[in-house]
Amino acid sequence: GIYHLQNEGPAASWFDLAKAIYELSGYDSGQVRPTSADEYSRTVAMAAPRPRNSTFSLEKIRATGYEPTAYLVRLADYLKAKSEASQMVD
Repeated sequence: GIYHLQNEGPAASWFDLAKAIYELSGYDSGQVRPTSADEYSRTVAMAAPRPRNSTFSLEKIRATGYEPTAYLVRLADYLKAKSEASQMVD
C-alpha cells in the first residue's frame, strides 16, 4: 500500500518550521512572525485551503519496522546538504 508519513517529533506549525529553519540557518528566528491560514489565504493568490490539523499517525509505518527520524534532525541534514551543494556551485 501507500503510506503518507512524517518524521518523528511533536506536531509543528508552519510558524514552528519557519523558526527552526531560521535558527538552523544561523538567522534570528525572532524575525519570523506568525500568521493564520485564513490570513495567508487572503493575501496569497491561489492559496490552497489548509487543514486545521494535518498530522499523521506513525502507528502503521512503525508496524513495518520502519522508525522515522526526528524532523528537526532531518531538517538540519537537509539544510546542511543544501548549503554544501550551493557552495559547490559558487
